[in-house]
Amino acid sequence: MSDKLEDFFRENGSSFDRERPPVGHRKRFEERLAGQRTGDSSEDAGRASGREALKRFAYMAAAAVLIFGAVFVYQNYNLAPVEEKIVGNQTMYLEEVSSEMAQVEDYYRRTILAKKEEVQQMPGAEDYILNSYFDELDELEDDYEELSKALARNYSDERVVNAMIENYRDRIEVLEALTLQLQTLNEQKNYQNENA
Repeated sequence: MSDKLEDFFRENGSSFDRERPPVGHRKRFEERLAGQRTGDSSEDAGRASGREALKRFAYMAAAAVLIFGAVFVYQNYNLAPVEEKIVGNQTMYLEEVSSEMAQVEDYYRRTILAKKEEVQQMPGAEDYILNSYFDELDELEDDYEELSKALARNYSDERVVNAMIENYRDRIEVLEALTLQLQTLNEQKNYQNENA
């Protein structure tokens, strides 16, 4: 069948062919075809496989550059702000977490200052009574500083934020207990003075 087809093209080839291949094209094609059948590679086949290898290498190099670039961008833009907060700011307070926390912190600070002034102005506020309560307040303030350092290390931990708020509440409770004790002492003194 292939002989009939070849004969047909030889006889009628001029009607099909509009352009002629370059001189020696058929010979080079047959050499390549023969080289592929036997496993030999000609210069053109070697150049083609070399181009393919170069393309593969270029794709791998481009992929490696993209991966390294993505890792670099991720590390610089996602991790750097956290490290700056830790290194540049050894402590972090509630006001730095959000505006709502700033209002909460402001409320507790004002309340504590007002209660301290109230206690110090009360009659019967003697040093030995005040000192024991103020020592307890100092311990709570030291605890608060430790919590602020913990918040700087992990500012998204709600447990630390809640512990800081609870610390403020504890300080207010200490001051309220002191106020109550001073009021009780004053009432006892007044009662003793009336009965004397």
